[in-house]
Amino acid sequence: MAENENNENETNDVDSAVKEAEDIINNVAESEECKPEEPACGHDPDTLAALARERADFMNFKTRASKEQERSRGFGKRDAILTLIPAIDEVERAKEHGDVDAESPIGKIIAKIDEAFEKLGIKKFAEKGEEFDPKVHEALMNRDAGEDDEIEEGKVLIDNIVEKGYKLDDDIIRTAKVTTVSK
Repeated sequence: MAENENNENETNDVDSAVKEAEDIINNVAESEECKPEEPACGHDPDTLAALARERADFMNFKTRASKEQERSRGFGKRDAILTLIPAIDEVERAKEHGDVDAESPIGKIIAKIDEAFEKLGIKKFAEKGEEFDPKVHEALMNRDAGEDDEIEEGKVLIDNIVEKGYKLDDDIIRTAKVTTVSK
C-alpha cells in the first residue's frame, strides 16, 4: 500500500514538473518584453521545451532509482532473515520440548525476536489442523486419517509442523515443512 502511495506521489511529481516547465514556456512566450522569435531574448522555445523534457526525464530517473533502492533493501532484509531462521528454528524446537521456559533468558530473547520480526513485516505461518496448501506448505509425509481424527472426506490437513513458514509482507520467504493427514 505504501508503494502505491509512493508511485502516486512520484507520478504527481513528474506531472507537476512537466506542467511547471510548460507554464514557464507559456509565460515566456506570452511575455511582451520578450518575444520567442527574438534571438536576443535568450528564451528560445526549443530550448525551453528541451529543458522541460530533460526535467521530466530526470524525475523519471529519480523514480526508477528510488524503486530500485527499495527493491534492493527488500532483498537485503530477505537475506538477513533467511540467515537467522535456522537458529530460530533450533530455539523453537527446544521450546517445544520444554527445554526453554518463556520466562527464562532464552525465552525472553525469543519473544524479542518475534517482536522484531513483527515490526519488519515478517510473519510465521502454519498451524496444526489448518488446511494444507501446496503453495505455502511443503508436505514431508502424509498419513491416512484414523478413527480418532475428525476430518472431512477429501480434505488434507496439517498434522504436525516440522518447520514454520515465513512471509515477508505477502512474499513467502520459506515454505512451511509439515506432515499431513487426509481422508
